[in-house]
Amino acid sequence: MKYSIFINGGFVGIPKEYEGNMQLEVDVKKELIQAMKKEAPLSDEIRDGFTYHIKLQDEAEEYKAIFDDTNLPEPVLKLIQKITDS
Repeated sequence: MKYSIFINGGFVGIPKEYEGNMQLEVDVKKELIQAMKKEAPLSDEIRDGFTYHIKLQDEAEEYKAIFDDTNLPEPVLKLIQKITDS
């Protein structure tokens, strides 16, 4: 699965961008795709929070979503942690 993640905001405001390709287990991929489909509205109440622009591509399907600290789904958070830890 190809990914493109752009994270901006925070107290300092230094953006971070990650792109690459990652092999995921079938059940992890399903959870991630379901989480991407449940995009929730962004919160205006967070001043120093992060905004996460996520784009995933699995074969011919492309999934895009924007989350913030209040609505970031756990499967997406785990993916970001896995990418930033490597």
